[in-house]
Amino acid sequence: MADQYIEVPGSSNNNNYANFSLIEYFAERTCLGWLGTCIREPYSLAQSKHKIVFIGPPGSAICFEEACIKDVDDGLNITNILYDQNFRGWRRKRIRKCKIQIIKQAFAQVQGEVPGSPIFIMPLARDARHLEVQVLADRYGNAIHYLKEIVRFKDVIKRSFKRLPLRLQNKRHLNRWKGLLFEHPTTEMVSGVNLPAAQLQIAMWISLHQIRDIRVDLKWIDFDFRIPSLFKLKVDMQQKVNSTNVWGYFSVNSAGGLHEFADSQFGHIFAYGENRQQSRKNMIVALKELSIRGDFRTTVEYLIKLLETQAFEENSFTTGWLDMLISDENLTAEKPDKMLAVICGAVTKAYTAAMESIMEYKRFLEKGQIPSKDILRTVFIIDFIYEVVHYKFTATRSAPDSFTLYLNGSKVQVSVRALTDGGLLVLLDGKSHTCYFREEVQGIRLMIDSKTCLLEQENDPTQLRSLSPGKLVRFLVESGDHVKRGEAYAEIEVMKMYMPLIATEDGIVQFIKQQNSTLESGDIIGILTLDDPSRVRHALPFEGQLPAMNPPVLVGDKAHQRYCGVKHILECILDGYDNQAMLQSSVKELIELLENSDLPYLESHAVLSALSGRIPAKLEAALLRISNETHSQGLEYPAKRLKEMDNYSLDFVKPSDLSSFKSVIAPVNDILKRYVCV
Repeated sequence: MADQYIEVPGSSNNNNYANFSLIEYFAERTCLGWLGTCIREPYSLAQSKHKIVFIGPPGSAICFEEACIKDVDDGLNITNILYDQNFRGWRRKRIRKCKIQIIKQAFAQVQGEVPGSPIFIMPLARDARHLEVQVLADRYGNAIHYLKEIVRFKDVIKRSFKRLPLRLQNKRHLNRWKGLLFEHPTTEMVSGVNLPAAQLQIAMWISLHQIRDIRVDLKWIDFDFRIPSLFKLKVDMQQKVNSTNVWGYFSVNSAGGLHEFADSQFGHIFAYGENRQQSRKNMIVALKELSIRGDFRTTVEYLIKLLETQAFEENSFTTGWLDMLISDENLTAEKPDKMLAVICGAVTKAYTAAMESIMEYKRFLEKGQIPSKDILRTVFIIDFIYEVVHYKFTATRSAPDSFTLYLNGSKVQVSVRALTDGGLLVLLDGKSHTCYFREEVQGIRLMIDSKTCLLEQENDPTQLRSLSPGKLVRFLVESGDHVKRGEAYAEIEVMKMYMPLIATEDGIVQFIKQQNSTLESGDIIGILTLDDPSRVRHALPFEGQLPAMNPPVLVGDKAHQRYCGVKHILECILDGYDNQAMLQSSVKELIELLENSDLPYLESHAVLSALSGRIPAKLEAALLRISNETHSQGLEYPAKRLKEMDNYSLDFVKPSDLSSFKSVIAPVNDILKRYVCV
């Protein structure tokens, strides 16, 4: 914790860490850890004038302004394919890869996202490998990079600038970052050196060779991954990843939301091992155990697939390899089994509709009104599209926690239970699956056993909708203009980031919303008059049947187990649930079970086995002996004889323990009361 703190207004970072004048007035020393400080020459010069110890390079070494461009024409003189990046808009979040034809549009987007921020434009190096070297230097001209060798600091600077050509040569590019990187825990885990502590010692005029822990042996091989999000919205839950070989941190506040100054890469995970393969496997295990659910999507599932590819395992990948995977859609997240996704999606929609009808019924009662009985529906029509196939289910609620799904003459029983964190536990074919769902513009996004799929609704290409909440910044075409499929027609601002809206078909566009208006997810921005409506693809209906599956919950084949299952079905029918298809067979089976003389014996033995050790051993032995003797002789269940155990409580139980004894023995009494009248 800080010794002192200064309260500042919220909102922009200009009031916080970028408030250089306030820091200059109060601080005695500052650390080169924040992005703004390492590129602000006036800031470091002002600190030196006020005798503030600045843990970083002097102002004369900060000359990034010379590498910045002032307008889009400067960027056109570099090369054909560029990376356009807004510096203060956080790294990698506002980067545009663009060709010469769209450089002006990309430049305007980056320029508008964080007004006044410096803008970098750099050539695109294809099939490159990213090498990052961390250099630590002192005031005496000594420098060390990654614990390998000590060289003269002037020589390092000289060699660095020789590698910084104005034109791209041999696909090499040097980006010198004068600050403590986000990846510094990686170096610390590998070397065991505390880099911030080493920086502090250098600021205290201690030479490198006098810092004791700069000559340590290499301990581990380390991996680090960042978990990015597209939108700064609410995070429902995240699983802790701290373990022996893996740890991580997340920029999430106690309420579950990303805090105001969070990067789009809100999570950072580190894994290490004795070699590269072991470190890679540790990271895979950690990512598979990590669970993040929120109003945005993350890349966790894609990272797992990426780590398991042969090229990554053999360490033979390049940036072009990753671009190829993305462009060819070879890198896709693992999806759940197709039929499992369809059934879980149907039961999720049915469960949601059932809960909504109950809530609506309660709202009428709270107002003092008598609602219609039709509100409490037990039959639901569920339809959705999955992988270009249209499914139409009829779902009946057969019990408080059970649904029967009908499709093309086939049926399957599913049990569903609500979890405390908002998810569902789906029981299907004797197995359990955790299911989380989120409503989106396109449909419902399901995460089944940490595998994601999307259940879509029938899409109307004539309606131009906003896929996320934001602000409509500008239109790229005029109302009444013709747009082609894949062409951007407008831009929206989401989390201070400009995103284009793409037309899905060719046609004439007519806008409904006004520029600078606020958008909600799914809002209609305009209407598209299609050139050829016949080209619109519609999903084909599913013509198959559901596979034969076992009951969702294992009941057992003994008489008392079957009796409990049949009794539950009939009780649910009497309570109003829709399970008429099972009525006649259940009544017939119930009569057969009631005529079975083994039923009371099996019930009593099941109860006594559960109470073993909780009731006196002498009483338990007496009950089992009487029950076994009569059962072996083929006699009726001795309910009246066993009821005499009440005398045991009078003779052997203390008056102070009588109430607790009766509560423990209550399940046995319930069985005896049911059969003593027979």
